[in-house]
Amino acid sequence: MEKAWKKPIYVGILLFITATTLFTSACRKKIKPGHYEGNILKKVDSKYKIDPIHLDVAYQSPNQVRVEVKNHSQEIITTLFITRPRKHQILLQLKGLQNGYYLLKKVPTQEQVDPSKCFATSESLRAKPNVSLCFNSAQVYLKLIDLAQMLTISGSLFRNEAPVVFEPPQEFSLGDSIREALHKNYDSRISLEHILQARASAIAAWLNLLPHLTTNLIWNAPLPTYVSVVATLQGLTPFLLPTWWMEGKIANLNSKVERDAHSILQADLASNIEQLFYSFERDSKIMSAYQRVSLLTAGHEELHRWVQSLQDGLDRVLKEDQYAISLALGKHNPEAIEKISIGEELQTAEQASPVDRAELADWAHHRSFELDQLDYLIQISKIKKLELFFTWLDPSGDQKNSLGLNLVGQVPLAKSQIHELEIKREQLKSIIYRNSYLLALEYNAALDLCKKGKSREEIETNFNQLISDLAEVNSPATSESLKKVIQGYLGDIAQYENQLAAFRVARAKKDRLILEGYFEELMPQLPSLNFPIDQAVQKG
Repeated sequence: MEKAWKKPIYVGILLFITATTLFTSACRKKIKPGHYEGNILKKVDSKYKIDPIHLDVAYQSPNQVRVEVKNHSQEIITTLFITRPRKHQILLQLKGLQNGYYLLKKVPTQEQVDPSKCFATSESLRAKPNVSLCFNSAQVYLKLIDLAQMLTISGSLFRNEAPVVFEPPQEFSLGDSIREALHKNYDSRISLEHILQARASAIAAWLNLLPHLTTNLIWNAPLPTYVSVVATLQGLTPFLLPTWWMEGKIANLNSKVERDAHSILQADLASNIEQLFYSFERDSKIMSAYQRVSLLTAGHEELHRWVQSLQDGLDRVLKEDQYAISLALGKHNPEAIEKISIGEELQTAEQASPVDRAELADWAHHRSFELDQLDYLIQISKIKKLELFFTWLDPSGDQKNSLGLNLVGQVPLAKSQIHELEIKREQLKSIIYRNSYLLALEYNAALDLCKKGKSREEIETNFNQLISDLAEVNSPATSESLKKVIQGYLGDIAQYENQLAAFRVARAKKDRLILEGYFEELMPQLPSLNFPIDQAVQKG
């Protein structure tokens, strides 16, 4: 009998010792393998130099770690071999920038947020370099100090990211770019996921009205009492609870709110891309004029430098426009935009006519996704107010919303929230009318300037005539006269392109406001229906 009860005790003690050993070995502080990012600092002849580095840490054996230090070009500049021959010792071997073997002993460290282990050479070895190595769960730090030099290598554990594949530079048209951005822009894709999540939540809310399994049903089903029936009500007959129907309606409305948010984001994105294209087109045309006059100043050194300085400044602006368009299109390569084309405009300045402020505001008021979104939010608030009177019937509902005197405060609160949204809706209507009136002034002014200003053909004709006249003059004043002609030509070109771009930008804002032009795709699109009469007309 005595042996019979001792045997389980021995087995328990053995299992406890084994588990303790495994736990302590698993929790032992080690250098984690993986990819590290850090810096290397070198001091030679009192001069410091610091460079970014990559570190690849891998275990060659249970007691040896290999650390490869690489530069930006992924070339190995030095290698560390860390071996642990004893419990409180480390053997460090360096190959590359420093060669040698160093025996390091454990040294005490101060406990911090993430405690580290440190090993260092003995202080008595004055002739050899002073070497120390510290590491914790996510960092490695090596320091080597000699009489004439110092070397430090530090790294933090990071995920090894795959290199980014850059898209080849190519030409983009305005219409294709807007359509591509609506599907590939990062913000647009994230917003689309919000719509899908809201729709899935709505489906789940309606399917919850069907009988389903709950823990209350499992535990209370064998004991059919009044309390157990009430506790299992939301599992067996959830369709009898009014709050569950209300949650389904709220989920439906939330999906519509997310849909409108997605449409608003896409409309703003398309407007931003359209305006970026017009700015890039304007700067490209002005750059072409600079390049043209640069050829005319080849024999005038001072004048040529002046034109070149203007050209360099505009070239930087063009690069910024390219990077902005690439980002808006969701490209990895900032230089993916090699060339752009506006294409055939839906409405040119010659075809356009001034807009009426009141008419523009009326269209914007009736075609506003923002107002539509607020209407759904008001409906949600009204349902939540009604839900206060039925929550007490649901055993799984919030017990703070019981049927009692608490409704004296909760009902006015719900009414105030509804009233707040209604006030915000009126405020938004006022903002829409104000913005429409201001935009009408901007659009009409830009259109008027375009129609009154010189045409590009007139500017080119006058410039060619002046250049031709100067070519017949052979005097010391030719250089100064040429500079005045060039200044006048560049000023006329800049004014023409700025006025045209201002009209195009105002037109893009107007189209965004009333969802015309490129923004018509954001409106609901019905599939094409081929009726027999249409087919007969096509055959005829």
